Amino acid sequence: TSQNDVLRFIVLIQRVLDSELVSEEEAAQLSSQAEEAHRAMERGDRAVAQRSLENVRTAAEELSRLDSTCKPYGDALVQMAGTLLDDPEVAR
Repeated sequence: TSQNDVLRFIVLIQRVLDSELVSEEEAAQLSSQAEEAHRAMERGDRAVAQRSLENVRTAAEELSRLDSTCKPYGDALVQMAGTLLDDPEVAR
């Protein structure tokens, strides 16, 4: 289900944080947005879930573009966010 996919997304973000390749501030932003997407999906608020996932995707794209050591993580986050945004349970 989409909620399980969002939980996997949060785990991936935690791996990014654990890798210490990004600042704590960047990782916290990614994590809080993904967690907000999960909470929004739980309460059926697709608009908030979509906006939060779009924020994560934008931040991950920037991360991939600016830091080559973070590119694999950033690319994975962009791909997973895109998959979630294409999911009918999330899309508007």
